[in-house]
Amino acid sequence: MAMWFSHLRYVEAAAARLDRDLDRLSLCWGAVCCDVDKVSPVPRETSHYGREGLSFEPEAFLEQAGLTATEARPSAAFLAGYLSHLAVDEAWYTHLFALRDAPQGLGTAWSYETTRALNLALDQRNRSLYDPAGLDFSQARGEEVLPHLGGPIRQIMVHAASAYAAWPGHMSWAPQDPLLGPVMARFRALAAAEADRVVAILDALSPEDLDQDVVAFTTRTLGRFLDDLAQRPA
Repeated sequence: MAMWFSHLRYVEAAAARLDRDLDRLSLCWGAVCCDVDKVSPVPRETSHYGREGLSFEPEAFLEQAGLTATEARPSAAFLAGYLSHLAVDEAWYTHLFALRDAPQGLGTAWSYETTRALNLALDQRNRSLYDPAGLDFSQARGEEVLPHLGGPIRQIMVHAASAYAAWPGHMSWAPQDPLLGPVMARFRALAAAEADRVVAILDALSPEDLDQDVVAFTTRTLGRFLDDLAQRPA
């Protein structure tokens, strides 16, 4: 899956293209909350409405979430951010796996761990192009509309999202945070183990083309969801 700075950068880029009145903090909060399964007992099948990517049409999102239009409208920006996470993952893997499976032969040395390390390398790039300033997740709201984000889960997500947003984007960072410290140690080990394979993939990859595909797909997805939400009767 794409990592959090990628999700944050792409959801803001999509929202800018749509030119809708969407609260930035709510939008970004939704984009990271979809990964609640990474930091809590919430199952991935629950958080992602499936396993990976977007497995349903944007107009079916309310039904997937078990919401009426009346329930959803006050949290429209949050829900748009949440849906963007699934859309980004869908476009992300469509693009990357097309490269993996192309005739260049990259797939022969492209494992699950290679994909994780590649996602990390690309997230570092997106961190260098994205400014998280002003994202105070402790002040974010909107998650209350989704039952699996209730109770203590919200505080877990606030802590995780806030810790990740503090990452300056380089692998030498050694935070004292008890959550992110061990995560960064695992990131460093993964990056070192997969360095040669990731370099080979990055040499064949156009990050700009990846950006274009992901933002275009995410923009269409959010536009369709928001149009559908606006048109539904109260």
